[in-house]
Amino acid sequence: MKVLFIDLAGSEKKFALVSEERTVAQTAVDDHTEERLVEILKVLLEKQKMRFDDLTHILAVTGPGGFMSLRVGISLANALSWALKIPIAGVHSSDLWFYRTEAAIGNWQLANSQKLIANSYLWLHSTKKNLLFIRGFGELSKEWPDPTLISIDEIVAKSQKLIANCYLGELIEEHKKILKTFKPLKPLLPVVDILPSLLKNCIWQKKTLAPWYGRGG
Repeated sequence: MKVLFIDLAGSEKKFALVSEERTVAQTAVDDHTEERLVEILKVLLEKQKMRFDDLTHILAVTGPGGFMSLRVGISLANALSWALKIPIAGVHSSDLWFYRTEAAIGNWQLANSQKLIANSYLWLHSTKKNLLFIRGFGELSKEWPDPTLISIDEIVAKSQKLIANCYLGELIEEHKKILKTFKPLKPLLPVVDILPSLLKNCIWQKKTLAPWYGRGG
């Protein structure tokens, strides 16, 4: 497999070339105009002595994210899949964060050698000043099994009753201050480290991906 990974949804936008064994190369994306994206991709491929025709699969983060950057990223993924006649798969940001956590669990050790395993935690993603997305893992998956839009006031009201206060994801500084009882879940492996494992669980298809905005669209 020679997979192109596209993430224009998160704060650290990137392209990566991935095989079953490792992430071969990666590059940051500093502009999401179509011309610039193609230029960045060409440079990434050329450095690995590859062409677009060498790609066998496309994997893209479907959301949530900024409207324009997410739309352009998914459009690029769909266009490449169609032009190259290769299968495509989408991964939601909450799943991407989940894999970073689960892959790292085996390395989490306390000084007394007891494994530090977070059985329950939240994925949080700020989307507006008073809104964020939430998804629960472990016991918290019973309340939020899927990414859900929630108000900052609602999660504050529930915070005292939650069985865990660890979270992963991306919060704006204002939300971090409001949700000061919530602690970032650490350690997490870099995204590029878990991509080969993620490939094994992708559902590859030859159909158009849709961006995930989380508001019915």
